[in-house]
Formats: sequence, C-alpha cells, structure tokens
Amino acid sequence: NVWEQYYHAVRLTRYLTVAPRWEEYSPSQPGELVVRLDPGQAFGTGTHPTTRLVLQLLEAVVRGGERTLDVGTGSGVLAGAAERLGVGSVLATDIDAVAVASAEKNIALNPVSHITVIASDLLRSVPDDQQFDLVLANILPDVLERLVPEVPHVLAERGQLILSGILLAKEPRVRQWLTDAGLVVTTTITDGKWVALLA
Repeated sequence: NVWEQYYHAVRLTRYLTVAPRWEEYSPSQPGELVVRLDPGQAFGTGTHPTTRLVLQLLEAVVRGGERTLDVGTGSGVLAGAAERLGVGSVLATDIDAVAVASAEKNIALNPVSHITVIASDLLRSVPDDQQFDLVLANILPDVLERLVPEVPHVLAERGQLILSGILLAKEPRVRQWLTDAGLVVTTTITDGKWVALLA
C-alpha cells in the first residue's frame, strides 16, 4: 500500500498508457488507449523494458480480430493492451495461481470482454484444437527454451510470435531455438540490455 503512492500513469508507447487503479486518469490525446492495472502481488506494472518492447511490437502488428495467446500473463497487462489495440480474443495463461487471480482482477478494471485467463504450465492446458494468430511471451530465456518448440503447434498459418524477457547476451541462443522450431525472425527491437523478437 505504501508503494502505491509512487506508481503513477505512464505512457509506454505511441498509443498505450498504463494507469493504476487508484489514480484518476483520462486520455490526453486522440487515439490514446488506457490500460487500468493493479499489479498487486503479480509481476508486471507495465513499465519494465521487456514489457514496453512487447507493447511496441503489438502496436506494429495488430490489424484487428487476431486470436491471441498471452503465455505467462502475470498481471495481465499484455492481454489487456492487446484487447485495447483490437485483437479479437485473448487466452491468457500463467502457472501461478496468484498471477491468474491478479490478471482476472485487472481485466475486470478495463472495458474488455474477450479475455479468458487459465492456470497452465506454458501450453499444457491450452486446448489442442485452438490456433492463434498472435502468441505473446515475456518470459525469461530458461522458460522460453521449453516454450518455443511448442509454439508451432498452436500458431495459425501466417501467425506471429512475440518474445521478450531476453537479455542481449542470450539472444543468439533464443534465435537458434526459433530456427530449430521452423520459425523465422522478422523484426528485432532493443531497449538497453533487453531484446524482443518477432517471428
């Protein structure tokens, strides 16, 4: 509760602003999209460089209506942002029950209606028959190593994968995992020591 007084609305990308539940905030520019958030006990205030990188790539690729999978959703900030940008539906997963509960609370703070949150160890509980146009994962490389080989099974034709949580020093390893999985990196963006990949 003491920490809350130091956390304020932050404009993270051209269109997206993350605002805490307890702060009055109204969009200041045309086209500005606000994602309400109460991070609570789950990782993800939206301000970490790895999150900003995913949001930048999301803005670049979302055309509207995409079936989206957010793996390791944490506070749900990426799922909420994807919804605000116009994707069609979001399935958000997290292995941690606290994160699942936190994401559900945050989703309820926003004018969203097409986000489902489930407890899952990566893709284990994702229905076998579901295909996604967009898969998001802002997770440490040790976990990405397990995730990447599974992604092609859920990625629709011409689907796209956004990976973040990657230190520059570990980027070559992640690229190799993507190549081994039959995925092609099309965009790379960086923020300090962090990198995000679009494949």
